[in-house]
Amino acid sequence: EKVTTIFHLGAVSGSVYFSIDPIHAVNVNCVGTTNLLEMALKFKIRKIVFAGTMSAYGHTPIPHKEDGPLSCLNPYVATKLFGERLMRLYWENHGLQTVCLRFSSVYGPGEETKGRVSNPVTQFIWAVLRGDPPLIYDTGDQTRDLVYVDDVVGALMSAMLHGHPGETYNVSTGIETSMNAVMNRI
Repeated sequence: EKVTTIFHLGAVSGSVYFSIDPIHAVNVNCVGTTNLLEMALKFKIRKIVFAGTMSAYGHTPIPHKEDGPLSCLNPYVATKLFGERLMRLYWENHGLQTVCLRFSSVYGPGEETKGRVSNPVTQFIWAVLRGDPPLIYDTGDQTRDLVYVDDVVGALMSAMLHGHPGETYNVSTGIETSMNAVMNRI
């Protein structure tokens, strides 16, 4: 009765899980999001902040802007884009205030449950702490836009307080960082 905002961060993420049990992954991400929206209407929740992904831009040219082209590269991205569209429809058709945040590559404490699909930064740190060599694929020159988990929390709070209903916002640094640069820093 006292809940006014829901932060919808729950999802099956990573192509590994989609290849193991795609029906479960789609049910969690798509049906689960629909269930959440229906419950929000039932209990008169004011706002939902939805965790999307900047992977929705795929290989489109950078910089990636919220109104720019999207490119669905895998089933995970398809389910996140479905969630974004559903959020927008519930705003337009039911007046439920929804805001979508597309996170870039989030790293930081709390990734233990993600195991081998956790952020490479976290995996590099774990390897170094174990005394193992970190696993860097290819040349290590590939880049990611890395955003620290505390900054994501700040973005979530800002979206709750100031996000415009029906809108989507990127949560990123706008800086490309190579995996080699990350390892050198560690």
